[in-house]
Amino acid sequence: MLTILTFILSVVALGVNTAFVDDLIKCSLKDHECQKNMLQKVLSDYGRTGIPEYNVPIFDPIIIKDVSLPLLNLVNITLVEAKLKGLSSCEVDKFSTQIEKKRATLNITCDLTLKGNYKAFSDNPAIKTLLGGNTIKGDGKTKIKVQQINVKLDISFLVEKKNAIYI
Repeated sequence: MLTILTFILSVVALGVNTAFVDDLIKCSLKDHECQKNMLQKVLSDYGRTGIPEYNVPIFDPIIIKDVSLPLLNLVNITLVEAKLKGLSSCEVDKFSTQIEKKRATLNITCDLTLKGNYKAFSDNPAIKTLLGGNTIKGDGKTKIKVQQINVKLDISFLVEKKNAIYI
């Protein structure tokens, strides 16, 4: 998601003129509703295909490999290999760039599904006491559905204005 967002911020700031950019909705730097609609279109149109000419990979699904998540410092869950689906269907609630402040804000709501394989491990004394045993190890398949997750991002970026053009 951050890759596509970085790319869109670059397009907005640079005003690059190519076939991909020609298909985008044209927005004023101060027209936040237009920017939101442009990002929504990019998510839905390019999520499953990426943008090969700009080296923007497919981001729906995202393949996750060997990502560890400590849960309450009690159990460590590692996603050995998983697919996260649903990003191209996210609803952009708010998206705006403030070039002068070098900031962008994104508020997005998604229904996501994560499916894959996991490993779990714990040698935490509290878990040992609770379950009455030694270290805990496990692995298997997982499917997690998250509905209406809302993510708010405040992003800094660097731009420079030369001859009335942001670069």
